[in-house]
Amino acid sequence: MSCDDDGNTAVWDSRNYARAPVHTYRAHDGVQYGCQFSPSSQYNYLTCGGDSLLKVWDLRNCSAPIYTCSDLN
Repeated sequence: MSCDDDGNTAVWDSRNYARAPVHTYRAHDGVQYGCQFSPSSQYNYLTCGGDSLLKVWDLRNCSAPIYTCSDLN
């Protein structure tokens, strides 16, 4: 998985050496600071961005986050 300054996330299949990601989508408005797989689930991962949102995603359906947390400060 990778993220970029435009808020995009790309999911790659490491079993296949294709040059294109399996999924690419816009996860955040503005810069995306990071992404991390869950240590307890093979399907879930988290992204965080400059839009002050933290989102939890499921690899089986990347069309929308399964949970969103906003910075209310």
